[in-house]
Amino acid sequence: MTRPSTAGSADLPTGTVTFFFSDIEGSTRLVQAIGAGFKQLIERHDTLIRAAIEAEGGVEVRTVGDAFFVAFPQAPKALAAAVAAQRALAAESWPGGAQVRVRMGLHTGTGTLGGGDYVGIDVHVAARVASAAHGGQVLLSDATASRAVGMLPAGVELVGLGLHRLKDIESPQRLCHARVQGLPADFPPPRTLDARPHNLPTQLTRMVGRTAEADAVERALEERRQVTLLGPGGTGKTRLALQVASRVLARFDDGVWFAALASVREPERLPFAVLGALGLRDGGGVSAAQQLADHLRDRRLLLVLDNFEQISAAAPLVSTLLEAAPGLKVLVTSRVALGIHGERRIQVPPLPVPDPAAVTSLADLGALGGVALFVDRVRDHSSDFALDADNAAAVASIVARLDGLPLAIELAAARIRMMSAPALAQRLEKGLSALGKGGGDLPERHQTLRAAIAWSYDLLAPADRTVFRSLGVFEGGFSLDDAEALLGGLAGDVVESLGALVDHSLIAGETDVHGFRRFRMLETLREFAAEQAVADQTLDDLRRRHAAHYADVCRRASLAPAGSRQFAAFNRLSADLGNLRAGLRWSLETGAVEIAADLVAPNWRFWHQRGHVREGREHLAGVLASCPPGPIRIAALEAEGGLAYWDGDYAGAVRAYEEELALAEGGSDPRRQAEALFGIATTLVMMGRRSEGAEASRRSRAIFESIGDTVGAARALSGDAVNLLSTGDGDGARALFETALRELGGSGEESHIAQIEMAIGATLIRSDRMTDARSICVRALRRFVAIGDLSGQAWSLDWLAMVEYAHGHDERAVELAATAAAVRRRTGGGIHPSELGFDPADEGARRRLSAEAFESARVRGDGTPLGEQVARSLADGDDGPRSP
Repeated sequence: MTRPSTAGSADLPTGTVTFFFSDIEGSTRLVQAIGAGFKQLIERHDTLIRAAIEAEGGVEVRTVGDAFFVAFPQAPKALAAAVAAQRALAAESWPGGAQVRVRMGLHTGTGTLGGGDYVGIDVHVAARVASAAHGGQVLLSDATASRAVGMLPAGVELVGLGLHRLKDIESPQRLCHARVQGLPADFPPPRTLDARPHNLPTQLTRMVGRTAEADAVERALEERRQVTLLGPGGTGKTRLALQVASRVLARFDDGVWFAALASVREPERLPFAVLGALGLRDGGGVSAAQQLADHLRDRRLLLVLDNFEQISAAAPLVSTLLEAAPGLKVLVTSRVALGIHGERRIQVPPLPVPDPAAVTSLADLGALGGVALFVDRVRDHSSDFALDADNAAAVASIVARLDGLPLAIELAAARIRMMSAPALAQRLEKGLSALGKGGGDLPERHQTLRAAIAWSYDLLAPADRTVFRSLGVFEGGFSLDDAEALLGGLAGDVVESLGALVDHSLIAGETDVHGFRRFRMLETLREFAAEQAVADQTLDDLRRRHAAHYADVCRRASLAPAGSRQFAAFNRLSADLGNLRAGLRWSLETGAVEIAADLVAPNWRFWHQRGHVREGREHLAGVLASCPPGPIRIAALEAEGGLAYWDGDYAGAVRAYEEELALAEGGSDPRRQAEALFGIATTLVMMGRRSEGAEASRRSRAIFESIGDTVGAARALSGDAVNLLSTGDGDGARALFETALRELGGSGEESHIAQIEMAIGATLIRSDRMTDARSICVRALRRFVAIGDLSGQAWSLDWLAMVEYAHGHDERAVELAATAAAVRRRTGGGIHPSELGFDPADEGARRRLSAEAFESARVRGDGTPLGEQVARSLADGDDGPRSP
C-alpha cells in the first residue's frame, strides 16, 4: 500500500538533495511470525522513522508498504536522521518479541522534479544504495559521505567499503558504512554486483560481543599478511575468523577461501586440504605444495586455515606460500602460534562476564558480551525470553560460571527451553562441582569448558549418551544411514537420539555441496565424545565398526557402472573422505589389511578423478607393504597400476600390473589376468614399446572374449587402436575404434564410450576431416559432462584445440590447450596429442602468433575455469566458434 506524503511538490527540495530510502528487512517473515500484530508494528515503525525525519528537516516524498523515500536539503541532516531512526528502532520493544531491522541508504545528487516527483539517475542510485544495505545498517554513497564527514552525529564514524557496482547503474559507486556506537557494527559485504567468490560456511546466528576483536583482526589484516587467532578450544576463534572474513571479502579480487583442518592429522596433508578448499585437485606432475604456489602466485585472496594446532609442523608451508604469492593473506585459528616470520598473533579472550555479587543495572548487565550472547542464543530456543529483574542474578551466575566461553554459553542456552534460568544456574553449579576439573596441565578455562560439555552430556538420556559418545569416531560428518550402521545393535532409536542431540546443540544438520543431508559435530565435542568412549572401553570396537562400515560403503560404490551412477557414488565418497582416511589410519595401524584394501583399491578411479592420486598411492603402499599374495593383493596392485599410470609413473604402473598378472595366473583368475594385460598394454604403448603393447593387448582381448566379457574385449580392442594411431595409421585405428564402439552399444558404459568417441575424433584429425572430428569430439564432451568426468573433459579440450588450430583459430586453440593443461596438472587428462605423434595445437599456434598474442591467449586459458571453457565449447557445438 502506498501512503502518499502530505507534502506537495512545492515543498520538495531541489538543487543538491540527499535522498533517503529505507525498508524493513524480512518484512514478509515478520508478517507470518506475528500475524495481526504486524499492523501495530508497522504503525510504530512509521512513527519512529517520521520523528527522526521531521527532527532533521526531511521531506517525505512517499511511503510504500514499509519503505520510506525522503529528501533532505543537507547531507549531514539526512545522516543524523538515519542514525536517530536506527537508534530508536533498536531501543524499541516490538510486539511478540520481534526483531525489526531496517536497511537505509543515502545518496546526494541533483533533485529534479517532474510530474510532482523526483526524476533522474540520482534517485535510482539512492534506491540501489539502500538495497545493498543489510538490516540495521546505514550505507552512504561517497557523494553523501564527503558532505557529511565534517558534521557527524556523536558516536558515529564512517567506514569505507570501497568501490561497488550497483545493479543497472553504469558507474561504480564508493560506499561507506555508518558505524554507530551501541548498535550492531558487523555486517556482511554490501549486496552489490561485486560479490567476491568464496566458500565461507553460512552462519545461521549473528556474532555477539566481538565487535572490538573483529575490528582488531581486521586492522591486523590491513597491516600484516599473516594473522593467527590464538586461544583454547571453545573461545570462538573460528566464528571470529569467519566474521572478519565476511567483512573483508570485498577487498580480495580472487575471494576468501576457508579450509577446515579439524580432520587433518598429518602435516603433509595440509596442501591437499587447501587444494580441496580452493576447488582444486592434486594430480601428476608436481607436488601439491608447488601446485598451490603456482595457483596462488598471481592472485589476490585471503586463505582462512581453521584448527591448525594438530599440524603445527606444517607452518613452513604457510611461509612458502606467502613468499610465492605477494597478493595472498592468511588468517589462521590455532591453539598454538605458527612461529613464522611476520606473524601477527592475536589472543582471542573469553567474552566479558559479570561479577554475580555486583550486578548493578539490567542495561549494564545486558551490555556485557557473555550475557548478550547468552540472551541472544536463548531467544533462538525461547523467543519470548527477556533479561529482567527476576532472572538477572541467575543469568549473571550462569555466564560467570562458564567463564565467558562462547561454546559453553551456547550449550547452556539450549537448556533454557527445559528449565528456568534460576533452575539452570542451580543445575549448572551442582554439575560442575560434581564433575570437577580436567588435567592439571590444561588451561583453567579449557578445564571449565570440558566440565560444561560433560554437564551437557550428563543431561542426556542414557540411550542418547550412547549415541553421542559413539559418534566421536566420525570425521568430517556422517549421514543418518552411517549412524544407524555404526550403532546397529548398540542403541535403540538412532533417529530419535540424533534429534535429541541436535536439540541439545551437540550436533548440527546440514546439506553438503553434493546435496547429501549430513550431521556434523564440533571438534571439541567430538574429542570429548571419543574420551567418553575410551572411559567406557568401547572406542576400539567403535573404530573397528566404523572402518568396516566404510569399507562396505566403498565395496558398494565399486559396483556402480562407469557413468552417471558411478559419478553419484563418487560424490558420496567425496563427502566421506575424512571417514575414509580415519578408517584407513585405523586399519593400517591395526593390521586389518583387508579392510584397508577395500577402502582404497576397488574405487581407485575415485582417488584419480577427484584429485587424490598421490594420497591414494600412499594408502596403497601401506596395504601392499603388509599384504600377502592373494586376491586382496591382486586388487591393490591393479589399483596401484591405475593410479601410477595417471600419475605419469609408467614404469611403476608396469611393475604393479606385471606382479598382478603373475599372481592372477598363479591363482587361475582369468578376469584379473585380462585386466592386468590390458593395463600393461596401454602403459607400454605410452612408453613407446608398441610391439610388446600389441602382444599384451591381443592376449587381454582373447581372455576377455573367452569369459564372455564384451565390455572388456571392446576396451582391449580400443587399446589396439591406440597403438595403431600412435604409429600414424589413423584409418586403421578408426576402424578398430568403430568396432569397439559398436560392441559397447547398449552397455551403459558411458565413460568408455566417450573415450572411444574422442579417440575416433583424433583419427579424423589425423585424416584432416576436421568437420567430422569436431562433431564427434563435441558429442564425446557432452558425455563427459553428463557423467562428471573432469579428466575426460580436459582431454576433449586438447583435441578440440587441434580442430581450432586446423581452422586457423590460433588464439582459441591456445586457450583450450592451456585450460586442459591446467586441469591435467591436477587430475590427469587422457592421452595428450603429443604422446600419439601429433604436433600439439598450442605449439603450432606459437609459430603463427606473435609472442605477445600467444602469451595472452595462454594466460587467458590457464585462468579460465574448466566449466566455463567447456560451456563455451558446447555452445559453439558442431559449427565451431561464433567468431575466429
